[in-house]
Amino acid sequence: MLLRIAFKAINQGGLTSVAVRGKGRAVIVTQKRAPVKLLDSSTVTHLFKMTESIGCVVTGVTADGRSQVQRAHYEAGNWKYKYGYDISVDMPCKRIADTSQVYTQNAEMRPLGCWMILIGIMKNKALRCTTVIPQATTCGFKATAPGVRQSQLP
Repeated sequence: MLLRIAFKAINQGGLTSVAVRGKGRAVIVTQKRAPVKLLDSSTVTHLFKMTESIGCVVTGVTADGRSQVQRAHYEAGNWKYKYGYDISVDMPCKRIADTSQVYTQNAEMRPLGCWMILIGIMKNKALRCTTVIPQATTCGFKATAPGVRQSQLP
Protein backbone atom coordinates (compact mmCIF):
# COMPACT_ATOMS: atom_id res chain seq x y z
CA MET A 1 0.00 0.00 0.00
CA LEU A 2 2.73 2.48 0.94
CA LEU A 3 4.71 1.66 -2.20
CA ARG A 4 1.68 2.47 -4.33
CA ILE A 5 1.53 5.87 -2.63
CA ALA A 6 5.26 6.34 -3.25
CA PHE A 7 4.80 5.69 -6.97
CA LYS A 8 1.92 8.20 -7.04
CA ALA A 9 4.20 10.73 -5.32
CA ILE A 10 6.67 10.41 -8.19
CA ASN A 11 3.98 11.66 -10.56
CA GLN A 12 2.85 14.55 -8.28
CA GLY A 13 5.50 16.91 -9.64
CA GLY A 14 4.28 16.51 -13.20
CA LEU A 15 7.77 15.82 -14.56
CA THR A 16 9.09 13.07 -16.78
CA SER A 17 12.74 12.09 -17.12
CA VAL A 18 14.21 10.01 -19.93
CA ALA A 19 17.47 8.06 -19.92
CA VAL A 20 18.83 6.21 -22.94
CA ARG A 21 22.07 4.26 -23.35
CA GLY A 22 23.32 3.29 -26.77
CA LYS A 23 26.54 2.14 -28.33
CA GLY A 24 29.12 4.71 -27.28
CA ARG A 25 26.56 7.28 -26.06
CA ALA A 26 24.33 7.76 -23.04
CA VAL A 27 22.04 10.65 -22.19
CA ILE A 28 19.62 11.69 -19.47
CA VAL A 29 17.00 14.38 -20.02
CA THR A 30 14.43 15.88 -17.68
CA GLN A 31 11.97 18.73 -17.75
CA LYS A 32 12.83 22.00 -16.07
CA ARG A 33 9.81 23.46 -14.36
CA ALA A 34 9.59 25.67 -11.29
CA PRO A 35 7.01 24.31 -8.82
CA VAL A 36 5.91 27.86 -7.92
CA LYS A 37 5.85 30.92 -10.20
CA LEU A 38 7.69 32.98 -7.59
CA LEU A 39 10.78 30.75 -7.88
CA ASP A 40 13.51 31.60 -10.36
CA SER A 41 13.50 28.69 -12.82
CA SER A 42 17.28 28.92 -13.29
CA THR A 43 17.74 27.71 -9.70
CA VAL A 44 15.57 24.60 -10.10
CA THR A 45 17.34 21.42 -11.19
CA HIS A 46 16.86 17.68 -11.00
CA LEU A 47 20.26 16.86 -12.55
CA PHE A 48 23.22 16.34 -10.24
CA LYS A 49 26.93 15.58 -10.66
CA MET A 50 28.15 12.86 -8.33
CA THR A 51 31.77 12.44 -9.44
CA GLU A 52 33.77 13.25 -12.54
CA SER A 53 32.34 10.17 -14.26
CA ILE A 54 28.87 9.80 -12.67
CA GLY A 55 25.79 11.98 -12.97
CA CYS A 56 22.20 11.47 -11.90
CA VAL A 57 18.66 12.68 -12.35
CA VAL A 58 15.94 12.45 -9.70
CA THR A 59 12.23 12.41 -10.50
CA GLY A 60 9.56 12.73 -7.83
CA VAL A 61 9.45 14.44 -4.44
CA THR A 62 12.26 17.00 -4.44
CA ALA A 63 13.15 16.63 -0.75
CA ASP A 64 13.40 12.84 -1.02
CA GLY A 65 15.49 13.15 -4.17
CA ARG A 66 17.93 15.57 -2.61
CA SER A 67 18.21 13.26 0.38
CA GLN A 68 19.16 10.37 -1.90
CA VAL A 69 21.63 12.54 -3.84
CA GLN A 70 23.25 13.67 -0.60
CA ARG A 71 23.57 10.03 0.50
CA ALA A 72 25.08 9.07 -2.87
CA HIS A 73 27.58 11.97 -2.63
CA TYR A 74 28.57 10.73 0.82
CA GLU A 75 29.03 7.16 -0.44
CA ALA A 76 31.13 8.31 -3.42
CA GLY A 77 33.33 10.56 -1.28
CA ASN A 78 33.78 7.92 1.40
CA TRP A 79 34.73 5.32 -1.25
CA LYS A 80 37.31 7.67 -2.78
CA TYR A 81 38.78 8.36 0.68
CA LYS A 82 38.96 4.68 1.68
CA TYR A 83 40.16 3.10 -1.54
CA GLY A 84 41.83 5.95 -3.43
CA TYR A 85 39.86 5.64 -6.67
CA ASP A 86 36.39 6.65 -7.90
CA ILE A 87 33.37 4.51 -7.16
CA SER A 88 31.71 2.59 -10.00
CA VAL A 89 28.17 3.45 -11.09
CA ASP A 90 26.63 0.33 -9.57
CA MET A 91 27.90 0.74 -6.00
CA PRO A 92 26.04 3.95 -5.05
CA CYS A 93 22.86 2.41 -6.46
CA LYS A 94 23.26 -0.71 -4.35
CA ARG A 95 23.98 1.27 -1.20
CA ILE A 96 21.08 3.68 -1.76
CA ALA A 97 18.76 0.74 -2.46
CA ASP A 98 19.88 -0.92 0.78
CA THR A 99 19.13 2.28 2.69
CA SER A 100 15.76 2.74 0.93
CA GLN A 101 14.85 -0.85 1.73
CA VAL A 102 14.76 0.03 5.44
CA TYR A 103 12.05 2.60 4.67
CA THR A 104 9.86 -0.06 3.04
CA GLN A 105 9.96 -2.39 6.06
CA ASN A 106 9.40 -0.05 9.00
CA ALA A 107 5.83 1.06 9.62
CA GLU A 108 6.89 4.35 11.19
CA MET A 109 8.83 5.38 8.07
CA ARG A 110 7.37 6.19 4.68
CA PRO A 111 9.05 4.98 1.48
CA LEU A 112 10.92 7.65 -0.45
CA GLY A 113 8.83 9.08 -3.29
CA CYS A 114 11.55 9.49 -5.87
CA TRP A 115 13.10 7.58 -8.75
CA MET A 116 16.85 8.02 -9.16
CA ILE A 117 18.75 7.33 -12.38
CA LEU A 118 22.55 7.21 -12.36
CA ILE A 119 24.56 7.33 -15.55
CA GLY A 120 28.31 6.98 -15.82
CA ILE A 121 31.36 5.68 -17.58
CA MET A 122 33.36 2.77 -16.21
CA LYS A 123 37.15 2.31 -16.19
CA ASN A 124 37.01 0.23 -19.38
CA LYS A 125 35.06 3.06 -21.13
CA ALA A 126 31.80 1.11 -20.96
CA LEU A 127 28.66 3.15 -20.30
CA ARG A 128 26.30 2.19 -17.47
CA CYS A 129 22.79 3.36 -16.65
CA THR A 130 21.25 2.15 -13.41
CA THR A 131 18.14 3.10 -11.50
CA VAL A 132 16.88 3.01 -7.92
CA ILE A 133 13.10 2.87 -7.48
CA PRO A 134 10.98 3.23 -4.31
CA GLN A 135 10.77 -0.56 -3.93
CA ALA A 136 14.48 -0.38 -3.05
CA THR A 137 15.55 -2.33 -6.09
CA THR A 138 18.24 -1.39 -8.55
CA CYS A 139 18.78 -2.52 -12.12
CA GLY A 140 20.68 -1.64 -15.25
CA PHE A 141 18.84 -0.69 -18.43
CA LYS A 142 19.12 0.60 -21.97
CA ALA A 143 16.20 3.05 -21.70
CA THR A 144 13.78 4.19 -19.02
CA ALA A 145 11.32 7.04 -18.52
CA PRO A 146 10.00 7.56 -14.97
CA GLY A 147 7.37 10.18 -14.34
CA VAL A 148 3.94 11.29 -15.47
CA ARG A 149 4.25 10.28 -19.12
CA GLN A 150 6.00 7.00 -18.36
CA SER A 151 3.44 4.83 -20.14
CA GLN A 152 3.06 7.18 -23.14
CA LEU A 153 6.66 7.04 -24.32
CA PRO A 154 7.52 4.40 -26.95
